[in-house]
Amino acid sequence: MEIRPSNAQEAETIWQEAERLKDEGREMLRLSLEKKLRAADVQHRIDIHDQIESMNNYDDVWQNAVKSARG
Repeated sequence: MEIRPSNAQEAETIWQEAERLKDEGREMLRLSLEKKLRAADVQHRIDIHDQIESMNNYDDVWQNAVKSARG
């Protein structure tokens, strides 16, 4: 494979394509990181919700245990 530029127009076309692909890659990486951050935020909210639900269930179990101990 010859690496010397044989055609200036072809070399320019290849260069522009490489720059376009590099820009697209950066944008895809940015979008990927943005979506990962959103997913982490949603997962955090789900975890908090689950913890609250668990606490509510714990309170119900505790109250039922107290009622059954009295009755």
